[in-house]
Amino acid sequence: MSELSVRGAARGAAEPGFVERVQEELARIWASAPYVGLAEQSAFELAVVEVVANSIRHARPLDPSVPVVLEFRVEIGPGRLAARVAELNAWPFGPGGRSRGLPGDEAETGRGLALLERLLSKLTCETTSSGNLWILELERPGPERAQARPR
Repeated sequence: MSELSVRGAARGAAEPGFVERVQEELARIWASAPYVGLAEQSAFELAVVEVVANSIRHARPLDPSVPVVLEFRVEIGPGRLAARVAELNAWPFGPGGRSRGLPGDEAETGRGLALLERLLSKLTCETTSSGNLWILELERPGPERAQARPR
């Protein structure tokens, strides 16, 4: 089966309901990309949902009169799964957008980014003139090693 690129997008207020919109868009993508295995789907969706949820929880507007808007874009194709989550009108994330490793055993939060850095091939956050841009990539094995999900 030929692997064609599949794209998707969603845009909305940085509110909890946006997570569901992203998951619905990913479900549509998975239905159009049967060559992506369940393990890849699960890992990638976990990463995307974690970034979106963190954006909803932590992004603060530059201008209090203009709410933070999230813009999600995804492209699934031969060799990689890629997503971008833009936090429009948000304060900069911080130096380099990287985690500082795992917190101590007693910590109740702070593990998400460190775990995602291990899960994904690429996880970065760039500050742009309109806010923050999260870039997530998961490299896919070649077709000879990949196992497509059953139909």
